[in-house]
Amino acid sequence: MEQMLCTVRVLGFMNHEGTEEKIETVSDGFVRIKDGTTEFVYKENAEDFQEEVRVKITFSESKASLGGPECRIVKKGPVDSDMLFIPGNDTYCTYQTPFGELGFEIRTSGVDLTGEKDLWEGCLKYSLYSAGSLISEAEVWIFVTPRQGF
Repeated sequence: MEQMLCTVRVLGFMNHEGTEEKIETVSDGFVRIKDGTTEFVYKENAEDFQEEVRVKITFSESKASLGGPECRIVKKGPVDSDMLFIPGNDTYCTYQTPFGELGFEIRTSGVDLTGEKDLWEGCLKYSLYSAGSLISEAEVWIFVTPRQGF
């Protein structure tokens, strides 16, 4: 397994009923590459909480669709979630919060990861639903650059 330190920049655009929201985080972390799977692991601040959230973004070849990558984002901390993005497929995820559990459906239209060693660029395009009603349409970009030393 190859592993290296990196900086992870996540830039998300969410559109809810015509209102667009931009979310951006920049964090130090590391990249792990093994058997065709690329993982980006880092910590980010949780909104409304003082604790950090550990995030693991995994890109791998899809087992559920014909070729192409799928992506899984797992967050652990004051808010836990496990989101699976498979192009052309609907998946279900739950958010565990201190206030209870929330369930969402994810309808993924695109997953892409390009680059290696000096820059990775990932993109997720999906719609988020709750009880069959559209909550938001999203496009999330992930930019990862290696860094030297500690």
